[in-house]
Amino acid sequence: MYAYKDQVVQSAEWVHTSYPYPVMDKQGDLIGVSIPSEQGFTAGGLKQGENSVHELPSIGEGFSELVRVQIDTDAQKILCEGITCGRWHYVQYVLQEKKEVLQLRDYPGTLTQAVLSRDKQGLVGKYEFIAIDPVPALFRFQDQTRAIIRIQGDEQEAVNSFRNIGESEMKYGETYYRSEIIPYLDMHPKGAEQAVIYLHGGPHNCLFDSYSPVMKRLSEAGIRVIGINYPGSSGFDSEYRSRNENDWGGVDAEVVRFIREEVLPAYSDVALYGVSYGAYLALLAAGRDPVLWSAVVACAPFTDLGKLYEGRGAKLRSFLQKEIGVLLENESALRSRSPITYASALSGIDVLIIHGQADQLCPVEQTVRLYQEIREYKLALGEPSGRLELHIIDDLEHEMYSERFWAQKAVEFMTFAKVGQAK
Repeated sequence: MYAYKDQVVQSAEWVHTSYPYPVMDKQGDLIGVSIPSEQGFTAGGLKQGENSVHELPSIGEGFSELVRVQIDTDAQKILCEGITCGRWHYVQYVLQEKKEVLQLRDYPGTLTQAVLSRDKQGLVGKYEFIAIDPVPALFRFQDQTRAIIRIQGDEQEAVNSFRNIGESEMKYGETYYRSEIIPYLDMHPKGAEQAVIYLHGGPHNCLFDSYSPVMKRLSEAGIRVIGINYPGSSGFDSEYRSRNENDWGGVDAEVVRFIREEVLPAYSDVALYGVSYGAYLALLAAGRDPVLWSAVVACAPFTDLGKLYEGRGAKLRSFLQKEIGVLLENESALRSRSPITYASALSGIDVLIIHGQADQLCPVEQTVRLYQEIREYKLALGEPSGRLELHIIDDLEHEMYSERFWAQKAVEFMTFAKVGQAK
């Protein structure tokens, strides 16, 4: 522990204290910890000086990811926040009784980054809905309607039933690929004639009902969007999260094609949109089966697995060894799972690539090289088909919330045909 005075120094009270599990919060002599298990994580509590940890069992499924624990010393309660099966989830326990007293999970939209209110009788946080701008929100523990109060200026709105996004319906769906359940989000405007498959970054990340500037603009344009939590996504069980280890561009790319053919077979105009790892996956899927796709928008991708390993620092190389160590020993496999290999096929469809100049994780040089190779194939054709655009954003790093920088450009590109111009 450290004391914050004129300078940060070690506290004389405790020079070093070891705990059996990662500490998530400490208030007075109460300590909240995260306990890993085969299914995910559960919360636990103990008192300073005690060795025994009291695990707090959940009535339903445990947390796939436990994000935060907050202790209320006055009421002797502990509030846990995390992700369960792709849904944001809050659970509150009475510590002495080890009894669950609140679950907040099945509601429209997502309350995130919530803290206990000043009177400890509720939560104050950020309310997000996939195609609606985030606003502050309040949830009261004793409210029998279980409503979340969205606060916009002087106005308040209770959210306690399914909300439509204008003329769009948003639902959680799932389908079987072989023997595996594939979860996805489906934002479906009435009468939609065009669709987009949305691929999150990661690969170990999760797409849930949180705000996306791209999703919002696509909804406003009347485009159906399928957001896939492909194998390797976090927020589910550990087996699903590890499903694409040593298989990047394998089962995850197969699932992208499967969703296109099984969930969206009636659509003749389906585009791919992806960020970071999702951008890699979008380019790979489009390159392998260009006839299935009308366009691909790839933001901050990597395009060459072999060179990604060779040209990066020790930390990323260590991560890649864990994730694709077997593939790194097979040059043929690396080539077949690298979008750069399919530059010729990509020259026949609409391609937009966007990248930050200051990206330290996914090399902008790989994006430029792929663009140049696609361009060369187009020039060789004499009468090239499909549009090709490259946009480099100055000073932009590989960071969260980057969509706000390119949302308009990306959506305009994907909806090009809808504004009356032939492809």
